[in-house]
Amino acid sequence: MSKRIKIFGIDPGAKRCGYSVISVDLEFSNHEYITSGIFGLSRNDEEMETYSGYKKRLIKNAIDSFQDLLDEHEPDIAVFEFLPVSNVGAAAGQRLLAFAVATVGQAMCDLNAVPWNEITASTVKKILTDSGVATKVKVKNSVIEIFPQLKEKKYLADETDAIAVPIAWTKRKNTER
Repeated sequence: MSKRIKIFGIDPGAKRCGYSVISVDLEFSNHEYITSGIFGLSRNDEEMETYSGYKKRLIKNAIDSFQDLLDEHEPDIAVFEFLPVSNVGAAAGQRLLAFAVATVGQAMCDLNAVPWNEITASTVKKILTDSGVATKVKVKNSVIEIFPQLKEKKYLADETDAIAVPIAWTKRKNTER
């Protein structure tokens, strides 16, 4: 059997971070689904938690979650969906928190000697659906075309996006060869 590489895919988010683990052969093809899921943390609105308090809990949760996942799956590489930072609009705070989660994940990869890379959401969408502005439903359908066994499971968009990230990255690597 040929050598395979295990890839950890991450769709960072402030409330929910999607992750996946897939494997591919050395030609960056022949994708095999291993696992996927979501981890995250909700803001404690009942106790009127401050932004700063939530951010501290979120970072601690991200450190623990990434370490547990890296220990359990021992990936050869991690691929993160790239988050451009913007400080405009109502979602700026959520984007900054998601960026913090991604940065924590990348630091945990560095600490565990796991190389990492990034790919933009529009590139993921373009590679999987031929449209850089595809909906999450179209991305999910493209993931299910590659892994039909996932059709029966209900996924949150963050999870299917996390599965799409390493698929798109490997397809791009394969075309660069």
